[in-house]
Order: sequence, then C-alpha cells, then structure tokens
Amino acid sequence: MEKHFDPVINSSLQSLAKTKSWTQMREHLKNLSSSRFRTASNVMAECLLPQLDNESYWQCFKVVALSCPKAYLMTFLKAAAISYKAGRVKFMSHEFMEFGQTTQQSENSLDRQKSLTFVLPLLQTPQEVEAVLTAFCGDNIGRKLNYLVVAPESKPCYYVLFQTIRSADISATEITEYVRVVLRRTSRLSYNFVSIMCEYFSLDTLQGHFSLRLQPYELSRIETNYPRFIETLTSV
Repeated sequence: MEKHFDPVINSSLQSLAKTKSWTQMREHLKNLSSSRFRTASNVMAECLLPQLDNESYWQCFKVVALSCPKAYLMTFLKAAAISYKAGRVKFMSHEFMEFGQTTQQSENSLDRQKSLTFVLPLLQTPQEVEAVLTAFCGDNIGRKLNYLVVAPESKPCYYVLFQTIRSADISATEITEYVRVVLRRTSRLSYNFVSIMCEYFSLDTLQGHFSLRLQPYELSRIETNYPRFIETLTSV
C-alpha cells in the first residue's frame, strides 16, 4: 500500500530545501524507488513546496520540475495552487512564463494542456489570465479561445474570453460555436455569459431562454470595465 507520508523522506527533502540544494534534491528524488517516489511527491505537494517563498519555489521548479515535467509538473502545480491562494507564489513569474513559451511550438502539448486546465481557474485577475495564456499560446487566438471555452468556470476567464472574441477576426458563426461550448456548463454564470454574447454580437441562432437583457449603453460599459462586466455577469 502506498504511503502518503514518510517522516524520513520529509526530513531529507526539508534539509535540502533549507539549504536550497535543488540539484541535490533532483538527484535524491531520481534515486528513489517507484513507491518511495510517489510518497515523496505527496510530501512535496502537501508539506514542502507550499512552505517556500516565491523565489525559492520557482528556482526549485526550474531545477527539479523541468528536469522531467511528466513526473513532476502536477506535483508542483498542486503545491503552487496552495501557495498562490495564500499569497506566497505568483504564476506571473519569469520561470513559469518561460516554461509556457517552450510549449508553444507543439500543436498538442500535454504540458500546456495540464498547466492551463489547472491554473486558469485559479487566477484572480484578467491580467493574470492574459499573461498566462500568452505565455503558453503566444499570438495564437484560436488556441487561446479553445482553452478558455473549456477551462473550469471563473469570472476572470469569462472576461478574457469576451475580450479575446472581441479582438478576434472571426465570424458570427464561429463565435456561436464557441458560445455553444460554454452553454454546456448549464450554470447561472454560463447562461448570463451567453446572454451577454448574444446581445453584444447579435447572435440570433442560439436556442434557449436567456433572461438577461442588456441595453445598448450597458453593452458599451462592459467593454473595458471589468467590475461592470462582473456585475452584469453575476446579476440575477
């Protein structure tokens, strides 16, 4: 049976973290058996990594996680989620942005998919969503839209999705297809978002009863005003 915590493993990793011996930590982890490595991953995600400050976390990420993203990426992202919510780690870091850029050349990057699926709904501002999307997708608008419409629901993501569609050179038919994907969430926010999109882009082919109705002056106010957009999105 897999052990979730081991005091010996924890002590070894904590000692290496205390001296910021990231290369030694990487080699130590590499030499563990499969079962002990799984235990070490749990210890790192829940105990060790969430204790690190922003600089130390991303230094460790660069040396350890990027040595084998397949083995480490989700461990580090889970820990980063804890630290981000506590205000210790920022995703708009040079190391994470640089990592995202390495995934841009691949049409179907598993690292990009894992990272964006996990990170996007955590982000608290549209500026962060924009920065992370650009790091992983570059100027590929279609790729950005594909990730935004399937990302777990979040208010900043809805705003960036709205703004990205506004700036994209795409037809009403294409916009409708993106909106249909959002509609599958069947949540109050998704219905309100679809209402906004139908009103703003004059989409008349979507079937459904959307209660939110906006006046022309309201549409212009949500274009560049995030608080106003969220107020509209969350209205009853």
